[in-house]
Amino acid sequence: PLSLHDALPITYMTQSVTTAEATPLYPGVLLDPNTHQPLSADIDVHGLNFGGYELGVLYKALPNLRLGFNYRSKVVVDGSGKTSTTNLLGGTISLDTKTSFTYPHAFRAGAAVTLLQDKLLLAADFKYLMYAEAFKNLTTTVYMNGMPRDQVQPLYWKDSFVLMLGAEYRLGMFRPRAGYALVTSATNEAYALQFMAPPGLSHLGTVGLGLDVLKHLSI
Repeated sequence: PLSLHDALPITYMTQSVTTAEATPLYPGVLLDPNTHQPLSADIDVHGLNFGGYELGVLYKALPNLRLGFNYRSKVVVDGSGKTSTTNLLGGTISLDTKTSFTYPHAFRAGAAVTLLQDKLLLAADFKYLMYAEAFKNLTTTVYMNGMPRDQVQPLYWKDSFVLMLGAEYRLGMFRPRAGYALVTSATNEAYALQFMAPPGLSHLGTVGLGLDVLKHLSI
């Protein structure tokens, strides 16, 4: 009735952002001398991390009740790529760029129960992500003439949680199902950024259909 799980996850990060080009000497943005509009910078970085670990346990408390718990460790992915922008003379330049993104400590617990002679399946899942501990600042380093220039953006993120509920009912060879998810954003309302997730709550509803084709094959 007890199953243990461990895994070495692969974490991939990609970031594509278009933002105003900051001035190197004082707060503000660079302006095009002809149009007087802000000059934009296109940041495109990618990274891959094979570190971290994941542990889980599944317990069959009753014949029709299963309980599960999972933990995934924090992983910092270092990304590299390019920043493309326009200089004050109108020429296009491409600059080496580095940044990092953190997948936070994540705890997940769930339960599933079958009723009505195993025709009805009810499931609940709760995940807690420790963004406040993982992310203090987002630092982007752009290399100009071989010299690094850091752009540090405080995030003030808070922990986030996800609640998921689902139900499935067997009707002969068909299995109609429905689900609901409630997600809290890690973004602090007082420090929201234009290229990050908005603050507040997100609601998601889903419907689906399963089909038993063979004894050991479902679609």
